[in-house]
Amino acid sequence: MNAASLNTLGVGLTTLAAGSVEVEVSAAGFAANLGALDGAADLTVRATNDSGDLRFRAADLGSLTVDDADDVTFFGAFETSGVVDVDTNIGGQVAVGSSGSVARPAGRCPPTLLT
Repeated sequence: MNAASLNTLGVGLTTLAAGSVEVEVSAAGFAANLGALDGAADLTVRATNDSGDLRFRAADLGSLTVDDADDVTFFGAFETSGVVDVDTNIGGQVAVGSSGSVARPAGRCPPTLLT
């Protein structure tokens, strides 16, 4: 999916049914504000604008790869059965909000958060 921006906060639960999903957003500021996500999909998200920020809310996914953005912030419980890979091509900061967490469900190895 290619879009200027993407905001799924107001739609409730978004289920990603495909095996892999790629999202590319080009807006400055909050380029992607992704609400509750569910599914076994491997999600790749990139913000191509040098000042494009990505925000992730609660999720239960296969994996997440962020390979380009300015700032990346996690809010809520963000869980994956695979890795959470945040590439070194982040211009700003990678943060977990005060009400957020990045983890795998109980019984699984901890996620890999690369910055």
